[in-house]
Amino acid sequence: MSPQKIISKTFFQEDSNYRIIEDIKSNTILDITEILPLITPGTKIRSGLDEVLFGNLGGLFVLGDNDNLEDIKKGGIDLDLDFSSQKLFELSKMDGAIILSSDLKKITGANKHLMPDRNISSTETGMRHRSAEQTAIATGLPVIAISHRRSIITLYFRDQKYVLQDIGQLFIKGNYLLNNLREYRAVIDKDQVLLIKEEYNLLDGSFKKAISLIQKILFFYKHKVELDKIIIELGKEGYDILQTLNELVFDLDNILFNIIKDFSEDLEDININYDDFLFEKIDFLKKLDFRTIYDQEHLVEIIGIKKMIPKGYSVLQKVQNIDSINILKIISKFKNLEYIKSANIGKMCLIEGIDSSFAKFLKSELDRLNQDLFSVSL
Repeated sequence: MSPQKIISKTFFQEDSNYRIIEDIKSNTILDITEILPLITPGTKIRSGLDEVLFGNLGGLFVLGDNDNLEDIKKGGIDLDLDFSSQKLFELSKMDGAIILSSDLKKITGANKHLMPDRNISSTETGMRHRSAEQTAIATGLPVIAISHRRSIITLYFRDQKYVLQDIGQLFIKGNYLLNNLREYRAVIDKDQVLLIKEEYNLLDGSFKKAISLIQKILFFYKHKVELDKIIIELGKEGYDILQTLNELVFDLDNILFNIIKDFSEDLEDININYDDFLFEKIDFLKKLDFRTIYDQEHLVEIIGIKKMIPKGYSVLQKVQNIDSINILKIISKFKNLEYIKSANIGKMCLIEGIDSSFAKFLKSELDRLNQDLFSVSL
């Protein structure tokens, strides 16, 4: 699942816990970060875990129950208590594991001894953390270990591990990354204006500048991934950072989308939806590693673009009050930006749905855009 979908669960779905729990049961969760919304700051479970940590106690906690867990948990106390952070704290004074119900609303066991197969491979050296990791692998359930000596909370899920960070440090790191992305977006916006100026003036350097801008946008997304993880871990406490990040990300996909369309060969002979195809390609490009993005020749080959007169998507997007349908009609008729600029009112009116008043408006808007771009320094 993508970070944005996980963030969406954290902030915008009231039944997010239920959905995550159901996904755990159905074995559809692939990445441990998908579980983080269950234990982010502001949740009842996280409040209990923090109380245990700040109370200088350790602990072992299993989030849920299933047949596999029944086979390895021994002794202890069977309970039927409504979950509360205070109860979790008090029960943590005993040495064994605490078991929560599958819906995480009750504490069903305390002081339980977990005896998973000791042949299960573990990277941990401490007994509690090794038991937590082996139990997570054996049961497929999320298991949490708290080390009072190291003051850390560690989440295990299957063969994955995630160490929760201190909320204060998360804010410091999150704001640092946010400021870096803010500066990076300012560079992208400036370069986009310069690209549109070169495209409008049909300069030879526009293709090279387009590739450079594609690289910057993809690098932005790669750096954004680290901030996404912090926002997920912060939970509702990270709402302000999320809002600012959304502002920085706004329209980036559209910019990238239009650049690729401007320099892509027509795909009319392919029996697919062109826009859907390109959006899938953009999702693929976001997953490329840094080295591939940095290699311009390889990147050009992957994207499938070539040096040519731009079609005009990026430029026409800057014209006010023109929708995507009319942009597509204009480009379909004139093929590229050079012919669009040179077309007179009469030729514009040959396009279905475009009358003389709109054609005159479009020509005046292109002139206005040219004047605005004239003051921009290359």
